[in-house]
Amino acid sequence: MTFFRKILLSFIIMLIFVCIGTFILYEYLDAFEESRIEHLLHYMEENVDYDFWMEQAAVALLPKTTQFENGGVIPQELYASRIKDVEYNYRLKTDETTDEAPVYIIRAGSRDIGLARFTPTVDIGFGFNIWEVNTKEFFESFVDGLCRNITITASVNAYVELNGVPITEEYRIECDYEYGATYQVNNIYGEAFVSVLEYNGEYTEPLFADGSEFLFPITRPFVREYTIKAENSITVLINDEPLSSVSIIDRQIPQALEGFVELDESPVLFYTYNVKLDELYLEPIVKAVNSQGVIMSPEIMDNGLMFYVEPFCEDLKILHKDNAERFIRSFISYTALGEGELFGMSRSSDLYRRTVFARSNDRSWQPTPVNITDMEITNFKAYGDEFFSCEISYEATNRTIYEVRELKIKYEVLYRFSGTSWQVISMRII
Repeated sequence: MTFFRKILLSFIIMLIFVCIGTFILYEYLDAFEESRIEHLLHYMEENVDYDFWMEQAAVALLPKTTQFENGGVIPQELYASRIKDVEYNYRLKTDETTDEAPVYIIRAGSRDIGLARFTPTVDIGFGFNIWEVNTKEFFESFVDGLCRNITITASVNAYVELNGVPITEEYRIECDYEYGATYQVNNIYGEAFVSVLEYNGEYTEPLFADGSEFLFPITRPFVREYTIKAENSITVLINDEPLSSVSIIDRQIPQALEGFVELDESPVLFYTYNVKLDELYLEPIVKAVNSQGVIMSPEIMDNGLMFYVEPFCEDLKILHKDNAERFIRSFISYTALGEGELFGMSRSSDLYRRTVFARSNDRSWQPTPVNITDMEITNFKAYGDEFFSCEISYEATNRTIYEVRELKIKYEVLYRFSGTSWQVISMRII
């Protein structure tokens, strides 16, 4: 009995040791299995998706964008094509892996996108630990092929924008088109929206665009030639710049003064300009300003000549109408009746000398009453600061010893400022 007891006791003790050993082995194997990185990798393959890696990559690897793009938005557009709707797997990077710090290559679809470095965290016994990803690194090649160069060709003077940002001269490169300008902007990741504003204020559509190259219509410059005739009191401007004296090809007395024979060298001239404008992209603005500062419109002749003349001036009429009437009545009285003096006529003018000479040397002259029935004084016109003219018309009856004549006469009278007053220096019948 004693022998059997010893055998049973030994068996029980051995069974206890086996159970203890089995438990320890189970715990060891469980700890070993729990510590295997492959489980974490499998979990990541099954559960870590595009959104996780998008967030990680956007933080760790921002593309170096230019002023033409928003760096905070671009990753969302870029990385989707690399890591969305693909399978993720991991392989050991043996040349960097150690027992304490294994390193795995992250693969999205057919592209290696970065590294995951693991470190031990929780000690689960038997020298085993729970692993977690400590750091993640993403390869620069992650965005390879996503960035491109943008080339834009437009008219040389056009205003060009890329994604709402003006493109300046620093981006200009050699252009293959005459009168064109080519701009190149490097390292563009997202979409490129190009707008071109021509000098005429209109946006143009591209002739060709593939997302990287944009070709817009090339506006060629043109030439404009003008022949402009204007009184010298009028300033002619093209694009707000006065015409220079080198453009003057002719000077002449205004038609209104051609009959005043005593004006051998009249200071009042018409200027004729020949103007040629090259390299234009916009139609030039031609305008003129008269002596009162009023902007004038030209009269366009059949041959294209632009003709500017001073308008009739109502201010002159208000100031001088009464004196003009007094002058013409004194002139009629002096020449017809031999009475009074020539009011307002310059004593130094040829007109005064001829009038007095004709009156005093005509021996057949007899006074004849002139009765003015109607008079009109109109069309006052300035010629610079020193001259103006007006038209005086009247109807009258002239009674002679033989008959009574009905008269209808119209004069153009020229005044000149003498320094203290306005005086008549010439007149003619029109």
